[in-house]
Amino acid sequence: MSSNMLATGPLPPLMHNTTSLQAAVSGGTFGMGYSAGGFMVAYFVGVSKVLQQLGIIKVGKTKTAGSSSGGLAQLCDHPYGPSHDKFINGTLTFVDYCRTSNNCVDHLDYAFQNYFLNMVDPDTPFDKNYDKRCSVYTQVLAPRNGSLLSRPQVKGTFMCKTRSLNETLELLRTMVYVPGWSDPFKKYRTFNGVPSYDGAFVQPMPCPSNVTYCVKVLGVSPVGLKLYAKAFTQNPEYWTSTLRTLGGFATGAVHADPRSLANINFGEWFSLFTAVNPSDADIYPNKYSKFPISPIETIASIFTPPRPETVRALYKAGQVDALAWAKEQGWRVPAGFSVA
Repeated sequence: MSSNMLATGPLPPLMHNTTSLQAAVSGGTFGMGYSAGGFMVAYFVGVSKVLQQLGIIKVGKTKTAGSSSGGLAQLCDHPYGPSHDKFINGTLTFVDYCRTSNNCVDHLDYAFQNYFLNMVDPDTPFDKNYDKRCSVYTQVLAPRNGSLLSRPQVKGTFMCKTRSLNETLELLRTMVYVPGWSDPFKKYRTFNGVPSYDGAFVQPMPCPSNVTYCVKVLGVSPVGLKLYAKAFTQNPEYWTSTLRTLGGFATGAVHADPRSLANINFGEWFSLFTAVNPSDADIYPNKYSKFPISPIETIASIFTPPRPETVRALYKAGQVDALAWAKEQGWRVPAGFSVA
């Protein structure tokens, strides 16, 4: 990862594996890392589903780390989270709402609370010593005037333990909180007394600490993203829709003068998803199979709510790629195993 993408703070590095996959799984030192990916979250959930079915991810025992929406996918790997299918059903409802509500610009936090936080099972006994699920969020040390992209002084924070269910829910809200997009009046939200927001700005691709083998999952291809972005900007439908979204949260104002968009460095947003070198990523679109959606729709699905059929296609693609990866690693796949 390029050094300028990392803020100071207790963030573990992108690690290089020191044992085999088989040794890490059997020894309890296997970990999962889910990147930031916006509305591409269904791809991560597909990967998680197959790796659980194959016994590589063990619910409640495998350490995971996630940034932004990748942190939401982790919910399926832990006791208090939903099943994969339930998560996808909730995602379908969520994107349907956002597609008919200006991409959820200025009320993403409201929508997130209503459609995602209720996936956390409140009846699961809370264990304050549970430290298997780690999330990245950004702490603001010295806010600056102007837009978010003017770079306030921040540090990345990596949190693996919460002290209560309420703190868990607050962490979930914080790690996906994007100024302007989540709320028109608050550039940051307060978490444990500190102004904070989405973790993708400091660490878009985390790994959990103290593991010997970490599988890093990206929601977009690190090889083709620049080509994606070029194709995307040439498509009026997607470009106009995404400008509306990005213009809202990048300027911190929902009803910003459209002319101000010319001053926003959108390349910086795209660079968040190219910060990981291909050699550092393990599973990502177009590595093992032809991705079911076009480059334009891929990049659009980061910033704008995809169509229902796209959500289902992403879910299936994640499963297909996870199975291909497992076979490549020599993992024993049961005879007749296939992706549903």
